Amino acid sequence: FSWLGSFLISLLLALAGHAFAHNLDTSYARVTITPQEVEFKFAYDLASLQRITQLDTNEDLQVSRAELEAATPGIEQFLRAHVFLRLNEHEAEFAEASPPVWPEDAGATIPESDYHQRLLSFTFRNPVLAAPEAVTLTFDVFGRLGEAHTILGVFLWEGREDEVIFTRF
Repeated sequence: FSWLGSFLISLLLALAGHAFAHNLDTSYARVTITPQEVEFKFAYDLASLQRITQLDTNEDLQVSRAELEAATPGIEQFLRAHVFLRLNEHEAEFAEASPPVWPEDAGATIPESDYHQRLLSFTFRNPVLAAPEAVTLTFDVFGRLGEAHTILGVFLWEGREDEVIFTRF
């Protein structure tokens, strides 16, 4: 990457929680490695999540907190089945997930017109005895999310940020 390309990816990841920074068919992965845990945060817009499982179960063209809570186990199951984790070259499972956080500036529901702009994060925290030297993620989500889907990733470790772009090809 050029420094400008790296800066732009870093900027996109830093602003991923804000509606104006999100690109269509893009999701985000942030891996933070410490000596005590490895945190995996995956952020998807509601339109992408709708491809994983039905969110708007009452078909009123909006998603409520209750609908998100009902869909969360299916989303977590999808991530566990389609995102593969290796720690120090050994297959690993994601630990328990934290509940997704409803956007602070959203009301009781998110209208369909905002599905491409509203991001929800799903966070898994794996405790470790020491910081792993190698953390590898492999995504097999493109069949469901689309061939053009892109995942912008960042790995944070010892004050360093390493960006990576995951695509189908």
